[in-house]
Amino acid sequence: MIEIYTAPDYTGGLDLETELRELGLEYRLLTSPPGEPAEVAIRNGVRLVAGQAAVADYLAELRYTVENWNWFASDSCYIDDSGEDCG
Repeated sequence: MIEIYTAPDYTGGLDLETELRELGLEYRLLTSPPGEPAEVAIRNGVRLVAGQAAVADYLAELRYTVENWNWFASDSCYIDDSGEDCG
């Protein structure tokens, strides 16, 4: 499960909950302990990403991964540019 850590007074431009809901990912929203240097961070398993820019980049990476996973894991058959299908 993805954990989102935000400072108690976080007013950043990232709408983390909306992003993760749109991707259909489970998450837990937590308040960072006082004195933490980053105002926003995401932990996904052992990977920790901190800071507004790094978190935005990580969300883009997650979106790419989830969209590709959904595309390839669907029951659809796609025809490539040469006309070959998945048959």
